[in-house]
Amino acid sequence: MNMRHDYTPLADLYRSRHSVPTAGWREDHAVRLVKELPIDRQNHIQEVVSRAKRFQASSNIPQLGNLPLAAWFHDVGYAPSIRTTGFHPLDGAAYLAASEAPEELIGAVFSHTGAFGEAPSYHDAAPFYSQYDASTFRNPLADALTYCDLHSDPCGNPVTPTERLQEIVKRYGPDHPVSENINRQRESLFGINRDAFRFLVEQPYAPLPWIFVDVDSTLVTPGEKLPDSVHQAILSYQSIGGRISLVTGKHPLALKPVLDQVKILGTHIALNGAAVLNCGKVSVLKSLESPSRLITHLAEKKVPCVGYTADGVEVLNESVTHDHLQLLSDIHEPTPTSARKESTYIKILFFVDQVDAARESCVRELAATHSFDSVRTGHHFFEIIPEGISKGTAMESVTASEEFPSMLTIAVGDAPNDLPLFRRAGFCYAVANGSDEIQATADCVIAACSQGGVADLLRSLEKKVLP
Repeated sequence: MNMRHDYTPLADLYRSRHSVPTAGWREDHAVRLVKELPIDRQNHIQEVVSRAKRFQASSNIPQLGNLPLAAWFHDVGYAPSIRTTGFHPLDGAAYLAASEAPEELIGAVFSHTGAFGEAPSYHDAAPFYSQYDASTFRNPLADALTYCDLHSDPCGNPVTPTERLQEIVKRYGPDHPVSENINRQRESLFGINRDAFRFLVEQPYAPLPWIFVDVDSTLVTPGEKLPDSVHQAILSYQSIGGRISLVTGKHPLALKPVLDQVKILGTHIALNGAAVLNCGKVSVLKSLESPSRLITHLAEKKVPCVGYTADGVEVLNESVTHDHLQLLSDIHEPTPTSARKESTYIKILFFVDQVDAARESCVRELAATHSFDSVRTGHHFFEIIPEGISKGTAMESVTASEEFPSMLTIAVGDAPNDLPLFRRAGFCYAVANGSDEIQATADCVIAACSQGGVADLLRSLEKKVLP
């Protein structure tokens, strides 16, 4: 049961320092205040609002009715016209209290994202927070607001909570009171993030989370068959209505060995989000536009690479050796053929070892010059992909086409090309054999691929329990 709070001191604070009365607490009032802020802050708020709307739409929880409104108001305390103490959670809440907004809305803004821990560093704010017990502000709306805030960076880009907190510490510096507060409250904030997602999962009538799982080194060890324990866990999860989609950077045809072994129903994502596979049919979401000049530059620099089409893989220059082709064979990619002049390429894969930073940097620069995105997908592989395409954007497209609650999604991966998936999912797990970067960025780490981490996860989710 939510505790009621007396916000009269906050309303009095606002009225004592502002001669002009408040405009109100509806969305249009928030939008006008948001327009006073720098464009990056506006973008951040809009991303938080977008996630809040999706979070609310993923639930049947009446307490979340004001979540998008709370998202609009959570940072309006920065607006010059209502700035009161310089501590934005308090200033936004004081404005709402003076506007006679609903108590739960005031409380969510007042307490969001560790405000109670940071307030003592602000002389004018500390006395107001000392009047309340921080624990009494934990409720579904307040937790969901913090969850949404933790998934947007200062410029409005989707991030994981770990990335969000790392960015704050980097921006302010390790000795700043804001950074000290973040470091002190890190585990508490991660706990709120987890509790908010658990709240969605544990709804009585909520569907089971839709699992988007990377293939190589996450679901199955490259070159090996799917372990029987994972096979059975997949079948069991599907049998009670759970959805699973394979997500890979490889060619759709490379999914055939797994799909032949176990029938995983539905749509799967390939080529790092540039293509989807459904019932054996490949649909290309986006291809590289006019890559011929880039391919010529790569040949001049003797960077070995292959191009991926909807039908297969083609060798793009003479620098590709038998050893390179063996690397593709080891992960069951289609056998490359000679390049054809009329081919449309969806992505280009480079054989660039992870330790060869100079060559990787060269390829990154070439990709940026031609307005393509790039990503490392393995120790030996670096790729150029269409701009704006990722595993994460493909996941959003797939869930939208099925009208599935987009926040009831879980991502599982092991490599940097899984980060876009992590940033857009409701919750994310790294396998213990994943890269240091991916483990540090995930919401949680599960057992390694070889130890059946995905199977353990599926068995827990059958009971609607987050491991």
